[in-house]
Amino acid sequence: MGFTLDRSGKLISNELLQSSGSKELDLEAVAIVDRAQPFPAPPPEIKDGKLKIEADLNFPPPRNLLKEDAALHAKLHGICRGC
Repeated sequence: MGFTLDRSGKLISNELLQSSGSKELDLEAVAIVDRAQPFPAPPPEIKDGKLKIEADLNFPPPRNLLKEDAALHAKLHGICRGC
């Protein structure tokens, strides 16, 4: 994600820098930044009139997928002891 704040902390741009490969996750990443408003004003040490931020957003796998992974791991461990 890339987004820019003005001196008051107002969001002036918000863009997806790299797709996750999932349209739904990409849309949610942009929406997360929109919902995070209002942002605090940048610190006075930031001399530029705009603060540009780049951030990686990571979405954990759905809980049901985690359960499936655990079940698969248990099955494999039962078949191949010591592999």
